[in-house]
Amino acid sequence: MKPSIVHVGLALLVASVAGPVARAFPAYYDISDTAQAQTEARQRNLPLAYLGSYPECLTDGSPKPGSEADLTQMALATLQGNAVVIFFDGHNMAPVPAIIHAQYHIHDDGELPGGISWYHPKVVFANPEITKILGRVSYTQMKAGRDIPLNSALQVIRNDPTALAPPPPTAAPDANGPSATSKESPLSTVNGTLSLISWISDNTLYLVAGLILILAVLFFWLARSRQ
Repeated sequence: MKPSIVHVGLALLVASVAGPVARAFPAYYDISDTAQAQTEARQRNLPLAYLGSYPECLTDGSPKPGSEADLTQMALATLQGNAVVIFFDGHNMAPVPAIIHAQYHIHDDGELPGGISWYHPKVVFANPEITKILGRVSYTQMKAGRDIPLNSALQVIRNDPTALAPPPPTAAPDANGPSATSKESPLSTVNGTLSLISWISDNTLYLVAGLILILAVLFFWLARSRQ
């Protein structure tokens, strides 16, 4: 049976709607677009995945199996729909947030020649606020297990109900707390006492001389008052 004009119209309508939805989210964000990546991660309740590699690994059309380009493209494909990917060029880690940067200095790939810290690719997971590390997968792990260590790390994140929870708001200072009054804290009182003792110790000679002078004046005044 030939499709009716109604069926064709419905198919075109579905395609016109599904197409933009499928393309709504990019495969990855450049690190310069981190804020946009964070917004998407919050909207979709997904972790961020910092993918460190080299740009040429993404554009290699026929990577050799097990090569750095192959593993980079495999990692990017595995992370789709499971995390919001932020890609950065491994030649320049200056834009990488410190909390993420530190994870790349952990020698997951063992001792490497030339003093380098990691082979590319490497993936570090974080919450959308980039305040909590949720896991990492190294080149060595992907080389041995391909997508298995990535999926394992993602499953650990899914199993943790607190992983993507936003950090608690910072509590406002208590209006009735110590900072709201002029009373000194016990620590400041102790510090003041210690400072006084130290000053007395440093000026003992002057204090004794002053005391003798006061007693002499007092003795002289009493002697005159009896005459």
